[in-house]
Amino acid sequence: MLNTKWKILLVSLFSLLFVVLNLVFISRDNYLFFAFPLVLIALLIVLFAQEYAYWAVIFFAPLSINVNQLDTGFGIALPTEPLLLALLLFFLVKLFREGKPDAFVLRHPITLSVIFYLSWMFVTSLTSEHPLVSFKYLLARLWFIVPLYFMAFPLFKKTKNIFRFFWLSIIPLVLVIIYTTIIHAKYNFSEEVGRWVMSPFYNDHTAYGMILALFLPVLLGLLFWPKSSMRIKFLSFAFSVLIFIAFYLSYSRAAWLSFVLAIFVFVFLKLQIKFRYLFLFSFMVLAFVILNLQFISDRLEKNSTQSSEDFVEHIQSSSNIMTDASNLERINRWNCAIRLFNERKFLGWGPGTYQFVYGPMQRSDERTIISTNSGDAGTAHSEYLGPLAESGIFGLLAILAVFLSLMSTGFKVYRTAQTETLKFLALLSTLALSTYLSHGFLNNFLDTDKASIPFWTFAAIILALDWQNQQAKEKEIL
Repeated sequence: MLNTKWKILLVSLFSLLFVVLNLVFISRDNYLFFAFPLVLIALLIVLFAQEYAYWAVIFFAPLSINVNQLDTGFGIALPTEPLLLALLLFFLVKLFREGKPDAFVLRHPITLSVIFYLSWMFVTSLTSEHPLVSFKYLLARLWFIVPLYFMAFPLFKKTKNIFRFFWLSIIPLVLVIIYTTIIHAKYNFSEEVGRWVMSPFYNDHTAYGMILALFLPVLLGLLFWPKSSMRIKFLSFAFSVLIFIAFYLSYSRAAWLSFVLAIFVFVFLKLQIKFRYLFLFSFMVLAFVILNLQFISDRLEKNSTQSSEDFVEHIQSSSNIMTDASNLERINRWNCAIRLFNERKFLGWGPGTYQFVYGPMQRSDERTIISTNSGDAGTAHSEYLGPLAESGIFGLLAILAVFLSLMSTGFKVYRTAQTETLKFLALLSTLALSTYLSHGFLNNFLDTDKASIPFWTFAAIILALDWQNQQAKEKEIL
């Protein structure tokens, strides 16, 4: 063991080295080394207090800021993604040393679909048009899914941790709402300003609206749940009012639609209807739309309503496919995704490559005033068509398998729940996920920490609720 004198000497030398290195970096206009103490603290937390690191990720998700101009050549969300990467490395080391993954988790349909999703992503990364881009994309998916799904599952075996997740997500989100609303008020709540005023926390109003829609069912559920205390009801009411105001001011038509569709899911759940009937109903609606696409298109072409601050006009503009640039650009991206798929049906162009390869697929008559070839203006605007273009038909089937297994399990737990608390939590989690799955038809955000952190956490919660329900059934039988 080192005596006190040697300890002081080592600390002094380490501090001196840190100062010298910082001066060298500053002299070259590079200030990244200032982050070293924060990285060291994060590493220590991950090594010796993984649970606190996980809760830190949850809390900072709404507050994280994406840094796109790093010397590494790719963007990263701070402080969440470095923490997630550290948790991923810790999990892999622990798995290598112990080699005892939970059998329930490995055999579960959700996990099997996730493994299929990641495995096919790995295969199509090998055959990618831009392998480096695809493997970076795959790595990002791993640091989202492994800590937030596999590592979080044991935490959510305890019901109190599910409620902790709710509040650790909602409280910082409310802080972002207050900040955004104050800035927005300075511009008289203009619809045009409402597209970017949530920056730097959210890159645009669609991502902002998505997260508001995701947590709105949770707050409303806590407000009306008979077991909620008066303090919880008061907070839920106050925060619900704030989120409803922010939800309206987000001017995100996709988010509004996703919340309306969640109401239909709520009705199916309350009527104890099995998920396969909801799936069949959704499939029939989709088939009807496809079979009558030309007739619907002709009808929509008569709508020339532009998006505006008027609520009714803004809703009506969502079906304007003649003059609304946002709608037209979304259709342009969808058509490009389908053309990319038609060229490489089986393996696709590689995960994460859509924005780098879709440019030549654009047609002059479909381009809009906001079209670009530079690969810096978003992806396929669809959580379904994106994988179809990037990983082929099995890429689409893989993400569908994940989504369907989540909803199916949520419906099953709600219908067979052994306790009222399990039933309630299954309801909230399923509704929250349903808002994202419907929103995914119009936008895609699972490549960002803003969406992936709550999405994969809700996936872990659904898995844990199924485990709790099975345990409760076994105890009842005994």
